[in-house]
Amino acid sequence: MHRYNNLIKLRYTIWPEAKVFYFNTWMNKSNEWGRMPFLWYFYSALPRVMLLGLPLAVAGILTERRVFNVTLPAIIFVALYSLLPHKEVRFILYVVPLLNIAAAFFMKKLWDKGILFRCAILGMLLANLLGCSVFLSASYHNYPGGSAMAAVHKYADCDQNTTVYIGNYAAQNGASRFGEECEAVFERRWNYIKTENLTISTIRGFDLLLVEPKEVTHYNPTHTLEEKFYGFSRIRLKPTPPFILTEKKEVLYLLRSKSMKKKIHIINS
Repeated sequence: MHRYNNLIKLRYTIWPEAKVFYFNTWMNKSNEWGRMPFLWYFYSALPRVMLLGLPLAVAGILTERRVFNVTLPAIIFVALYSLLPHKEVRFILYVVPLLNIAAAFFMKKLWDKGILFRCAILGMLLANLLGCSVFLSASYHNYPGGSAMAAVHKYADCDQNTTVYIGNYAAQNGASRFGEECEAVFERRWNYIKTENLTISTIRGFDLLLVEPKEVTHYNPTHTLEEKFYGFSRIRLKPTPPFILTEKKEVLYLLRSKSMKKKIHIINS
């Protein structure tokens, strides 16, 4: 029995998903990542995900019992997830296909009413397509940490001893384990460090830094600025084409230690 318990403990230790579930749900500590009101999924997340499809889905649910029965599990799912204080859109994306069924049902009813309703439906579909395109552009620029993570590998070969400090903003916005091209397994040539609350003097000892612009002045004596990375700032409307612009701002800097030797092809570029 003792060996069995040790095996379960070992499996839990090396199973990241189980640790996440235990921390977020069982211990209910997800609020440490941020809190949202109980109804946030209903008044903010779903409207942004479905756009004009949401009122159509609500109309379909209210006008047809069969549609209500199909979408009831989705409604219960969102309600249960609303009990958790920490909320993210990705947690409830699974309900969108069911809600789209409700929206499609009501659209069919409108389509059968005549040409004016058909034109209105086509206009709503076009508006949804435009809105999705704008949100896609914003989402594309929402994870600059991934671009920064790819860029660090230009400054040293994988067989060169290299330490990379990944700041908090980079870690939360795309700099994940999937971007570690030079894994430190046996010879430990590369080390990617995300440890929080390190002192400035400790961070100055790393070869490459991914930090926010406001932190750069701390490392000017020991590091040089190599690259800047931009993230989504806001959506701006214009009176002339293209009418809608996605504005970006500087969010991440890549710094290289002054004592670190650059790769030859970087020097010649």
